[in-house]
Formats: sequence, structure tokens, C-alpha cells
Amino acid sequence: DVVRAHLAAVSKGRSGERYILAGEEHSVADLVAECARISGTKAPMKAPAFLLRIYGRISVMVAAATGKEPDLTPEIVAITTDTNTKLSSEKAIRELGYRVHPMSLAVQDNYDWLVKEGLLAQSG
Repeated sequence: DVVRAHLAAVSKGRSGERYILAGEEHSVADLVAECARISGTKAPMKAPAFLLRIYGRISVMVAAATGKEPDLTPEIVAITTDTNTKLSSEKAIRELGYRVHPMSLAVQDNYDWLVKEGLLAQSG
């Protein structure tokens, strides 16, 4: 969907305009639950935002000391715990013909691709 919208922006988009290519409105908790459902795993426990912020900072410090990627960063915590940000694809739908598919379909497509590419072991 996003690739098609980018291609449509070349021919239909207005110069200098920006288009938000979001999907349905869901919380991060909804996304995590859907990923767990599709992969056949248990969703992680929810944690309060202040604990996630602390863990994000600690994770970055540990990563700096070990040279490994952090499990969580303060930036990811800020994005995933912000409940006030609302994104709308209305302009992209109206001007580019952007189509929004259900989150469950997008998660399933991504899961199938990751398994096919050997980047994720299939559950079951």
C-alpha cells in the first residue's frame, strides 16, 4: 500500500505537499496483541510508561558499554507511549487513492514475509 502511494505521489501528488501514509487507528498494545496472535506467542506484559522510560535509558547505557543494540531506546518509548498523537491519511486517500487495509492483514503479510526470508522462525 505504501509503495503504491509513493508511486501515485509521483504522478498525482502536488509538488511540495506531504502525505501521511498511516493505517487504521490502533494503540501499540493492539499491535503487540495482534503480532502475538499471528505468531502464536504470548504478548509481553504491559508496563507503565515511567518504567519503560527508565528501561530505555538503562538499555542505551548497556548497549554503549557492550557494543550491542539496545533492547529499547528513549525515542521508541516516547513514540509508543504518546497517546495524544493522531495521524490521518485522509489527504493521501483523497489525492493519491491511498488504500488502508486492516492491521491484521498488514501484520500477517509482514509475518509471512519474515518467515519466508528466514528472518523469523515460524511458530507452531
